[in-house]
Amino acid sequence: MKFEKKVLCEIEKCYAVLGREIGGEPYLLFAWEGNGSVRAFHGPDFSRCDLIWEGGGGTMSIVPLERREGYFMISRGFYTMVNSAESTIEIVRLQNGAFTHEPVASLPYLHRFGVLRAQDGSDYLIACSIADHKADLEDWSHPGHVYAAKLPENLDSSFTLELTRLPGDYTMNHGFCTAMREGRQAAFIGAREGVFAFTPPCCGNADWKVEQLVDFPVSDVAVSDLDGDGEDELALILPFHGNQYKIFKKSPDGYSEVFSYPVEQDFYHTVISATLAGEKVFVGGARRGPMHLFIVRYDHAAGKYFAELVEEDAGPSNAFVLNLPGQDLLLSANREHAQAAVYTLKPEQ
Repeated sequence: MKFEKKVLCEIEKCYAVLGREIGGEPYLLFAWEGNGSVRAFHGPDFSRCDLIWEGGGGTMSIVPLERREGYFMISRGFYTMVNSAESTIEIVRLQNGAFTHEPVASLPYLHRFGVLRAQDGSDYLIACSIADHKADLEDWSHPGHVYAAKLPENLDSSFTLELTRLPGDYTMNHGFCTAMREGRQAAFIGAREGVFAFTPPCCGNADWKVEQLVDFPVSDVAVSDLDGDGEDELALILPFHGNQYKIFKKSPDGYSEVFSYPVEQDFYHTVISATLAGEKVFVGGARRGPMHLFIVRYDHAAGKYFAELVEEDAGPSNAFVLNLPGQDLLLSANREHAQAAVYTLKPEQ
C-alpha cells in the first residue's frame, strides 16, 4: 500500500486524533497533549481550520457520539502523568457551523475513555484513570480504575455524569479500544495486570461483564480479525510504553504470539485496528528510535502476517483511519515532529 502525505499544520505535542464525516463533509480533529488547542480541519483540501478551544489542552481522547452527528466527547487536563489531577471530559457540539463545548464529567488522572452501545440501545461512557494519585513519575502505588456512567437520551441540554467505579485495580492503565465481542460492543483495556474486556449491561440494572484475556503487562491494545477465521487477534504494545509490538491469537492454552514487528525501536505508542482498501489491518508506530509509522497485513496465500512501512521517522502518538467514498485517509498525530498529518491511500497501479 502506498500513501501520499500532507501536513495540515504544526501542533506541538500533537497527541489525539479523530476523523468523522459530518453532513457529507469530512472533519479531521487534532489535539494537543500540552496546554494547547483542539482543531478541526475541513473544506477543500482540509484548508479550513476551526478552533474548538484554545488553552487548557491535555487531550488524550476524542470520541464521537454516534447518536448525534457532529457531537463528540473530548478529554481535557491530562498534561503529564503527574500533573493530571483536574482532568475532565467535555461534550463538543457542532451546530449551525459552530463548535460549542462544556464539561460533563470529572475524573482525576483520566487517560482514555469511550462510549459503548448496550443491547437495549442505551449508551454508556466508560473511562479509565491511569492512577488514583501520583507523587512523582515513578509512583505507581495507587492503581488506576475503570468507571462507567449511562448517557442521557437528550444530549442537547447540559448534563453531568455520575461515574461509578467498576470492579478491579488496573495499574498503569494505558491501553484502550472498542470493538465487538460476542455480538456486543465492548471496551478492551490494557494494564500491568493484563488485557481486560468490559461489556456493558444488557438491560436495566444488570452488571457489567469483565473478562481477563491475558495476564502479562500490556501498554496498548487493538482488536481485529485480520486472518478472517472468525476469531479476533490482539495487537499489543508491551510492556508499558514498551519496545515490543506483537500480535497474539487465541489458542487452546490462551493467547499465543503470532507476529512481532521486526524493526527494533522504543516507546511504541500507536496501535489501532482499521480497514484500508477494504482490507482489515493493524496500524502501529513508535516515538523513539526509527519512529516508524507502519501497517500490519495478513497474507492469506502464505498464511502469515507482514508489515509495510508508511513512513520512517514519523514519531506518531496516535492514529485514526477515516474511510470515505472512494478514498481512505490515515490520520496520524506525529507528536515527535509536531505534525497533524494525513496520509491518503493511493490507488493500486
